Amino acid sequence: QWLKPSCNSDFPSNPVCRYPKWPDKCLIPGTYPDPPNPLPPSDCTCGSPWVIHTAHKSMAGFAVAPKGAAGSTSMTSNDAYHDVSDVRPFHLPHIFNNCSAGETTCVLNATTVDMPVFETLENADTGFVAISAVEMRVKMKSREAFWQAAGIPNVNSTITDLTGSRCREINEMSWEWAWNNTAPKTKARFQKTGQYYIMGDDVNSPIGITGPTWIKKAMLYTTVATGGPNGKSYVSVQSPRFFVKNKNNGNEPFTDPVGMHYCKLLSPARAMEWIYVDGLRAYDSLNNHSAF
Repeated sequence: QWLKPSCNSDFPSNPVCRYPKWPDKCLIPGTYPDPPNPLPPSDCTCGSPWVIHTAHKSMAGFAVAPKGAAGSTSMTSNDAYHDVSDVRPFHLPHIFNNCSAGETTCVLNATTVDMPVFETLENADTGFVAISAVEMRVKMKSREAFWQAAGIPNVNSTITDLTGSRCREINEMSWEWAWNNTAPKTKARFQKTGQYYIMGDDVNSPIGITGPTWIKKAMLYTTVATGGPNGKSYVSVQSPRFFVKNKNNGNEPFTDPVGMHYCKLLSPARAMEWIYVDGLRAYDSLNNHSAF
């Protein structure tokens, strides 16, 4: 599926996706775009499985949540690829239901919006440009919004979303997945000559003069000279974060987006490519054997 084009949830062509559009509106009536011609194929890629099954569930945090209105609460999510700057129409994450007292189990239905960003290809194909996305711009609902939708009383957004670093936690899971799925010989080589990715705290990215600074503020990859797990330099990875406090349990016009927590996420594919290729350049490339 990775070689197939992305679907367009505004004009569904793959019946498997079943992505509920929200808000599916433009600011100016009559400016909704025409469908692409041709439409994406019927087997196009719906969205990111990592965001669907791991990232949004981590953000929701029901594994550490107090008891809500129902006997037990969980969530299911769906994801769609779009430019996160799109306003024709707007694409925003959403929670479509709430939990009620007396329910034995409650499943919250939610969506995310996802934009993989890739490096620009160079004129000379030297092989230095990464194949995987250097960041995933992902719009998610906040943990505060999920807990309130679950009927958990007295939710404090400072605790749910601003204490600790929710984006960093997800990126640590991405690195862990890649590391656990690395071949033993490759893992041993990286432990000897690799530059580790170590996740740093999220970087607040508020609204600026021209709008959300989060969109253009790139994932921060910073080389740190010492302190890596193998005694070498390492790369600190920090996610720009955009958080908006929830209001009225999310029942606000789409022009007032509330209960949001946006992250720049480390793709598991990028983490894997770093372990196998790019993370070896500093100490084990043809031009640098300083590890030996």
